Amino acid sequence: MNIRSNWKIVLIYLLVISGISCLAGSSFAAVHYINAACTSSCDGATWAKGWETFAAVTWIRGDTYYVAGGTYAENVSVIVASGTDWITIKKANAADNGSDPGWDASFASTVALIQGYMLLGYGHVEVNGVSGSGFSGHGIKVAPTAETSPIILDGSTGPYILRYIEAAGKGFASGSACYSALGNNNATTAQKNLHLAYMYFHDVTCNGLTLLNLVGTSYTDYGLLLENSIIEKTGGCTNVDQHGQGIQFGPGPSIRHEYMIIRNNIFKDIKGSAMIAFLGATQNSEIRIYNNLFYITDLSTYDVLSPGVIYLHENALTTVDKVYVYNNTFYGLGDGGGEGVVGQIVCDSPGATNTEAKNNVWENSYFTRENPGFTSKSNNGFYGNAGIHIPSGETNQQCGASSTLSDGTTYNFNLKASGYAVGKGLDLSGTFLGDFTGTTRTVPWDIGAYGYRPTEDMIPPAAPMGLSVN
Repeated sequence: MNIRSNWKIVLIYLLVISGISCLAGSSFAAVHYINAACTSSCDGATWAKGWETFAAVTWIRGDTYYVAGGTYAENVSVIVASGTDWITIKKANAADNGSDPGWDASFASTVALIQGYMLLGYGHVEVNGVSGSGFSGHGIKVAPTAETSPIILDGSTGPYILRYIEAAGKGFASGSACYSALGNNNATTAQKNLHLAYMYFHDVTCNGLTLLNLVGTSYTDYGLLLENSIIEKTGGCTNVDQHGQGIQFGPGPSIRHEYMIIRNNIFKDIKGSAMIAFLGATQNSEIRIYNNLFYITDLSTYDVLSPGVIYLHENALTTVDKVYVYNNTFYGLGDGGGEGVVGQIVCDSPGATNTEAKNNVWENSYFTRENPGFTSKSNNGFYGNAGIHIPSGETNQQCGASSTLSDGTTYNFNLKASGYAVGKGLDLSGTFLGDFTGTTRTVPWDIGAYGYRPTEDMIPPAAPMGLSVN
């Protein structure tokens, strides 16, 4: 046999070994089906034989689980030994529904409604409802019939990805039990890479989110990324000793929150200490809060928001550094009738450094303090506010003679062409590029969550879909 023939044999051998290796690798990743309509032989192997309940599912790391629309009257527990292979749970949809030929379009036409809590454990778990934006259309809805948190993370180190899910409690003031829409409040070990996107959290008695000990190493290896989501109707617990926030971070000794990104979200109709509250952790640092909308539509119901909309409540043992509040819009936070609802942002931590409030808009809000504790305040805009300490004398402060918003009374927070917010902001492109809609901002920057566009007639607050914002 000549040398050329020997090389042919070697090449064939390598191709065969490579193919076997690929098959072996792929054999570890399988597709399964969950279908509430299954009536017999429900083993998860096909759409017709999909597991009829989540309780029957065998969870295997590396596998994907497609879920048909329908009602699942049960608690869902995804607890599998720790590992780096992802468990992926995905709502059935026309574009991506597995390879089984038994697919039926009806599996995608209705929501997958879970009438119990969802408990996720040990990290590397993704739950994707696939569709939904703003206040409607989410492919997965978790709505327990009991007074309990819809989504619970078990306190392991993560990561978790949750997208396009509605998490609903029994009502803003449904009872005396205090519970959140999502919580990881047993996190004694630092977690990271919690990604929440296109979520709708609402109607819970305490916090929208209760989060603890989220510690990243950079803004790409983050502790938390919350984006394009809505938190509303939280904090109405009928137990007078309990109250809530939109998001509560901490408290606790040796608890840290580092590299947190909160962007392009809506915080609406929240009762309690703050819409975003950092309470008593050892360290809060590298926090970016930008392009968010904060507003209240009913001050008689959501009648307490104090001492601040964003509140860093700390003590002498706490380190607060590099907290950036940029290009947010605050509207209707108090009507001047009292101190129950206030519009200011507050950092009460002694020795806080590099806390910045820039390019924000405040309208029709009530101030009892001038955004205290923020070491740099510039290019913020104000109109129609009231109170004993309305901010004044800030660097490049913009004081409007009329509203800069298209129509704040209907919560249309786009900008008027001639408004005081247009072209008056700092260029913060070193931190982010887009506005609330994902549209790239142009120089000179506008202030507030929205950048001005000539066709600014659309009425928010529908969160954008399919966008990636730096």
